[in-house]
Amino acid sequence: MHFLQDVIKNKDIKLDWDFKLSLLTDLVRGLRYIHSCPIKWHGNLKSRNCLIDSRWVLKLADFGIGGFLAKAKLTVKCEAKDLLWTAPEHLREAVLMRGSEKGDVYSFAIIMQEVILRSHPYSMTGLSPQDIGNVFSLEPIR
Repeated sequence: MHFLQDVIKNKDIKLDWDFKLSLLTDLVRGLRYIHSCPIKWHGNLKSRNCLIDSRWVLKLADFGIGGFLAKAKLTVKCEAKDLLWTAPEHLREAVLMRGSEKGDVYSFAIIMQEVILRSHPYSMTGLSPQDIGNVFSLEPIR
């Protein structure tokens, strides 16, 4: 098994458009399944939680952890770089990793950007993960 994040970073692996489309299609199928089952959302979707098996099929991992943590009344401390896939509305919540279907779609868009550009999230901005987190965690304008 390989992490999608590692495949994206490894320039020795050729990722043509058909291959990228195949990986992203597998991701969409996984998300559709999760959104249709009792779990309802992933809550921590990122390229590090996407696994690629020996047949180069992408599989989702680490879903449902937010619900487990909430029931166990546990909190998770995350570094800024781990939150780059988190939707801004969830960054403003007191409990991280709660998630939503809409939050998963946001995370999916960030992963699409990673796969297409073969770089880390928000690479085109030139900002550090801390700066990006500061921008998105601002209180909404009233």
